Amino acid sequence: MGNTEASFGPYFHQFRRERRIPLAAALPGGISALSRFEQGHSQLGIERQHEVMTRIGMMYSDLDEHFDMISSPFTKAAEAIVAERYAPRVSRITAIIQDYVAAVGEPSGNLMSLNQVVFQVIGETVAAHRQIQLAQATQQEIQTLLEHNPHWLNYDYLLLRLALAHMDSSRIVTCVALAEQRVNAGPSHYQSEYAQVVQQAVLVLLCRQAWDQAQGLADQLAQIKPSVYWVQDTFIKNLLREVLTNLADPSKLHRAVTSLVDALDAMGLTDMQAYAKDVLQQMQGKPGILV
Repeated sequence: MGNTEASFGPYFHQFRRERRIPLAAALPGGISALSRFEQGHSQLGIERQHEVMTRIGMMYSDLDEHFDMISSPFTKAAEAIVAERYAPRVSRITAIIQDYVAAVGEPSGNLMSLNQVVFQVIGETVAAHRQIQLAQATQQEIQTLLEHNPHWLNYDYLLLRLALAHMDSSRIVTCVALAEQRVNAGPSHYQSEYAQVVQQAVLVLLCRQAWDQAQGLADQLAQIKPSVYWVQDTFIKNLLREVLTNLADPSKLHRAVTSLVDALDAMGLTDMQAYAKDVLQQMQGKPGILV
């Protein structure tokens, strides 16, 4: 990023000062390093940058808003699609995909072609309101990518997160296992992205009534300590826990889930409420889609 990284510092400084957070609270043990970074005199390692962001409440979306080069066209499109998951509209998903295609032009390599195939299947799924699977060759391509990429970035997690609902159940388990190997060897701040992958995998498997496979991944999800969790992710995590805990007691399950869904209604989160009801219907064998 070069010069862009140098310009991050003053933005961090303004963000921190506006929230009246002292240097010592933003980076304990690294006050001078953070001060030099905020003045634009030096850079700050990515681990330390992430630590500061966590302590001062800065999201990567804040950086996206001010620095266009933070996110690639794929990352922006993928995150926009994930944000639409509670009420996916054909027009909105189509626009996101079209913006991505316009930004990158014709595919110039295997990864770009793979991105477009995944986006196309998502678009077709939303349009048909029917879960459409990726071709076996494409699923294998994603798995191969994960097997041979030892240095995972946000891209890899987002690609897997988007593809999970369109993959075979056995392939989901295999790919999440590969993701686990990578996250254990990678920077700690990828725990949040990895948690979203595992959560989506559990959700997909439950909607397919693959109880045993879902339980295995849910146990793993419970052990993850992500550095960032949004309210939506917390709700879905709680919903999955209640479902798996109370499968053998339908009446208790009904009471627990009803309580969670009613809480969404009380907060005015109607899209999430409708989403939760649809997911629960899918877990009972009714058709539906996941994005």
